[in-house]
Amino acid sequence: MRPRAVALLLPALLAAPLSAQDLPQERPRNVSELWVSAAVELKPLHKTRGRQYEKRFYRKFRTTLELGYRSDENLTGGRLFYTILGANYRFERWLRFGIEHRYNLRDRYNSDSQRTDLQITLVGDIGRLAVKYQAQGQHEWIPVWKIRDILRNEVGLEWNTRKFPLDPYLKAEAFHAFHYTGDRLIGIRYGIGAKLKLGGGHKFNVGYRYDREVHLPDLRYRSIFSIGYEYEWGG
Repeated sequence: MRPRAVALLLPALLAAPLSAQDLPQERPRNVSELWVSAAVELKPLHKTRGRQYEKRFYRKFRTTLELGYRSDENLTGGRLFYTILGANYRFERWLRFGIEHRYNLRDRYNSDSQRTDLQITLVGDIGRLAVKYQAQGQHEWIPVWKIRDILRNEVGLEWNTRKFPLDPYLKAEAFHAFHYTGDRLIGIRYGIGAKLKLGGGHKFNVGYRYDREVHLPDLRYRSIFSIGYEYEWGG
């Protein structure tokens, strides 16, 4: 998909809440959360000493490890700790496929759970503007009567600031649930933030996300403050 075609998806995604029908009438709860994460991406299969070239698979294959924390709705306690193990392969400069497995360690009021995700990512540049589209299918290993299969569509724009390490970004994401009671849109999330590149593969990410649930019981509108650290090991 060309970058201009990807960019056209953003208005449609932003307009998704306007097309939702039969919205629940109950008043949603407004909550605030803090999300903190640290992630490492590395190239496990690298060129050995004496080899004249590096195989294509080795050059384009990466593994990831992420640790994260999420507060409860009042920012006062821990609601969730998680670990993600993943791998991805870059078929082309603009196309990447990934798989992740996540373990959620929840508070004493909720059971721990596991989740498996499949991702397809398209990226492209329009001048200094980076455009990204990601489709993610996730399956949570929980009882069938709960919502456990979700398709997420995300579009993001990031500006590569010239001669300055801070790159601002915008993104929007829609969540569609698949369930025996009916398939439906269950949430929209908007995000704004900036990435600070420190060199040597180190990067900080600070942002704000606004998350609106729809077509769910006990609706919540979340204000999410996020802090992330990323490190690329091995280039």
